[in-house]
Parts: sequence; C-alpha cells; structure tokens
Amino acid sequence: MKVISYLILSWLYRNDAKSKIIAATRKMILDGLAEEGTSYCDRTIHNNLKQLIEDGYVKNGITKGCAYTYYITTKGMKWLKDMEEEETEE
Repeated sequence: MKVISYLILSWLYRNDAKSKIIAATRKMILDGLAEEGTSYCDRTIHNNLKQLIEDGYVKNGITKGCAYTYYITTKGMKWLKDMEEEETEE
C-alpha cells in the first residue's frame, strides 16, 4: 500500500467519515489533505480511492449532490491501527 492510501484512510478516520451517512467527498479529502500540507492532484486521490474500495478499506457513502462520498470501513480502521502500532522485537 502507498503512503497516500494511508493518508486518505487516516484523514477519513480523523474526520469521522465512518458510515454511509457521515462520509466525505473526494474534494473534501483533497482539500483536507492540502490543509495539512500534503498536496495531490484530484486524479491521484481518485485512483487511490478506487484501489482502497477494491481492497475493502473504503466504501461509497450516500451521494452529496452529484458527488460520490467515501468512508473508512472496519477493515480499514483495523489496518490503520495495525500500521500505527509500534513494532517490537522479542
């Protein structure tokens, strides 16, 4: 998985986009990441969201106007948690 995928999942989680009703548009994600100092083009966000959906980490929510929305799934939250845990060697 790419760093951008992690950033998208993390942004969705931190902004409570965790259900079909409470979900974010691609523009919201793009603008949110830009506000945090990480700029990507719309196509990059689109392609990574598509892959995250195929992998089961993100699902489509209810549309807002003509825009699709996205939210993080339980599988996505688990992956995010696993990635953020410190690696400890025994």
